[in-house]
Amino acid sequence: MSRRTQLVASLEKAARDRGGSHLTREARKMAYRTFAKWCYSALGNVQIPGPRSIKIKHVKKFLAEQKKAGVQNRTLQNTMAHLRTALRGCARGDFADGDLISNRALGLQGTRKGFHEPLSPEKYQSALDALRVKDAGAGSVLELCRTLGMRREEAVRSDVERLSRYLRDLKAGRAVAIDAATTKGGRPRSIELTAGQRAAATSAVERALSVTGANGYLIIAPDRPKAVKKYANLAARVGELTAEQSTHSALVVGPGTCIRGCGPRASRRAKLSRAWRSPWGTVRAAGAGAGWCICAVY
Repeated sequence: MSRRTQLVASLEKAARDRGGSHLTREARKMAYRTFAKWCYSALGNVQIPGPRSIKIKHVKKFLAEQKKAGVQNRTLQNTMAHLRTALRGCARGDFADGDLISNRALGLQGTRKGFHEPLSPEKYQSALDALRVKDAGAGSVLELCRTLGMRREEAVRSDVERLSRYLRDLKAGRAVAIDAATTKGGRPRSIELTAGQRAAATSAVERALSVTGANGYLIIAPDRPKAVKKYANLAARVGELTAEQSTHSALVVGPGTCIRGCGPRASRRAKLSRAWRSPWGTVRAAGAGAGWCICAVY
């Protein structure tokens, strides 16, 4: 095992029991590989066999090189969060959480507050009409995001079979169970709708079923990543959905709307407060105990 591989393995081992979703764990691995590669290319013969040997000067030099390479501030914040996780895992919590390598001390100040703005009904309708003229499937993707609160990839990956299942749930009055194979992190997710929202969502799903392509999907492309990219490009170029009002802004459809089911993180946050502010307004939590979830945005 090379020294670089040994460093990556030791960082992963230290962070193994620190929790996190599947995607978070994958992001940690990528951050550790990037850090280890830099250690043994930029520092030469410096011995850093594991997280116990990481010093402040190593962190500062690494961040300086990353900034020169054009890495964004938010990415560096995430990288430091992953390194701190490994440091805590090897009993260096005081160092990880101290002021010496805080984001402020490292020049990584910033906010995690979202910058997206909800689409107004006029802006949404304008983008929807333009997309329908150019590509009916792309228009249906946007409509599914709006009426069902789907994320972009969930809507793009909705084929005839999934759409038919969603339609059955809507007509039966059940919560719409989003296929876990399409959700972020592979976590099961369901969406509760009011009677009025259910009618709009039913119409959207029926229209989507009528415009699916020869491959059974709404966007015709060689593979999933290219399909998502094609839709994003169409939304930006044709629908003029960019920056603060990108496709993600379509998820919130208005007052009293149930935007999505909850995962463990949403449940934990809901236990702390029955209502809190989000970039789109006040989000309220419903239920009790382990069943608490985000239910509506006002």
